[in-house]
Amino acid sequence: MSLKTFSGAAAVLAAQSASLPQPDQLCGPFSAAAALAGIVDVRIPTITELAVASGSMVWAGHTGAARPAGVAVVRTGWNSLESAADPGAAGTSASGLVAGIEGATDHAVAVVPISAPTAAELETLMDSLMCSTLHFGVVCNVRTRFMVDIDWDVGHFVAAWGYDEHTGEVAIADTYAELGTVGMPPGCRLVPSTALADAMTADGGRGLLVLVPAGERDAALGIAEVLGLRTAVWST
Repeated sequence: MSLKTFSGAAAVLAAQSASLPQPDQLCGPFSAAAALAGIVDVRIPTITELAVASGSMVWAGHTGAARPAGVAVVRTGWNSLESAADPGAAGTSASGLVAGIEGATDHAVAVVPISAPTAAELETLMDSLMCSTLHFGVVCNVRTRFMVDIDWDVGHFVAAWGYDEHTGEVAIADTYAELGTVGMPPGCRLVPSTALADAMTADGGRGLLVLVPAGERDAALGIAEVLGLRTAVWST
């Protein structure tokens, strides 16, 4: 295997493994907390703190399809969150997560959104980030049907922690242990860049968030601009 890991990958995986499984409907704050562990050397906001700062909302009605089959409901932190008007309004928007990450870290962390990258753009971005001196984390907003071999189709957030430049595969830390591959850390698997790009361009376009220390924001933006990527937050 020629997988290269992000500089903070060990911390990301430790945080993700310790928090599994995600609180129901809070995949965004869960994945953001894991990604932050790889770049922040001070106290990391909790999943609940990130959810509150991101304006996450929860729906207490039947949501079986929101989770992989057989996964139990976890409602940690729900007492701190607003109730959604309907199931479609539950969860965390990309724009809310951007604001939540920056706000909950007292703006010590900046977020650069990359909207709907193609597979080629994703591979070039991974190469450029890993060749840079940036301290970075990555959170991907996906449609699950393109990424998992089970009957599960929802909007979802996952953290990335590595990249194989030879195969084009991205290492993903998911929010449920059941979605991991044998031989990898809990909840982790390799996803082809083509599948990940399809998952991030579905439903009118999603994307990924690059998390960096605030002082490295301009450098991260510079990489995106040189590559001609769209640095805008998507609406799904």
